[in-house]
Amino acid sequence: METVIAEADRPHSVVEHGRGGRLDRTSMRLVWELESGPTTNVRLTFWTAPPTLFDRIRELGRERWWRRRWAKALARMRDLIESGAEVPRIEVAGADRVPTPAG
Repeated sequence: METVIAEADRPHSVVEHGRGGRLDRTSMRLVWELESGPTTNVRLTFWTAPPTLFDRIRELGRERWWRRRWAKALARMRDLIESGAEVPRIEVAGADRVPTPAG
């Protein structure tokens, strides 16, 4: 799966558009909504749009699979943030590979 940030309304929401699945044919959308308060609540909305009948059939039952995967990822993110530990360095796949004079 490969996504690109399409919209960002700091600090309330981020919208991503992407493609994934077999041969990257399936369109995907992700919406991250953050609600601030005593604690920050994160709501993730994720959906796919399979283009062909074959891809739609393959998607049957995947909703629960995706829900488990996202729940685990969000739990890991929460645990990392709440632990107070130093956040590991994160690099973006496909980032600029040409070295810059400063780096």
